[in-house]
Amino acid sequence: MSETIVDRITQITRDLIAALGLAASAIDTTSKDDGFIVQLQLSPSDSGILIGYHAETLNHFQLILSLIVHQQLKSWHRLTVNINDYRQNREATLTEMAHNAAERVRLTNKEVVMPYLDSFERRFIHLALSQETDLETVSLGEGRDRRLVIRPQSEPHS
Repeated sequence: MSETIVDRITQITRDLIAALGLAASAIDTTSKDDGFIVQLQLSPSDSGILIGYHAETLNHFQLILSLIVHQQLKSWHRLTVNINDYRQNREATLTEMAHNAAERVRLTNKEVVMPYLDSFERRFIHLALSQETDLETVSLGEGRDRRLVIRPQSEPHS
């Protein structure tokens, strides 16, 4: 019986985690419409190392894993790596931040500049507030100085 892509991605992930000197208590790879989700369960100390500040290390790990998978499978597969439910927890935090900022804008009628967010997080908030017709979200600046701004809609939608 031939190995499935899910099995191969799981094994490649297991090998990469071991090469880093870390141990995963569970690796669960699932197929999704647009790619694969790799769920890892690590000890708190190991998860902190692999997630890193603002999930920068996690995003780099995800990129490296994607490149290794591409090299070994000879085809591109979109991978999302999640460690100890970090991404779901972060999305819940971002949703709360977005709604709190939206309420501040409505109360003060002044824009709110969000703290540093990476491109995925900015996009998530843009989408979370996209149905709020009285508000608009824009990203301003470049590189690490790029910020998401939530402000009253300049022209009402009809």
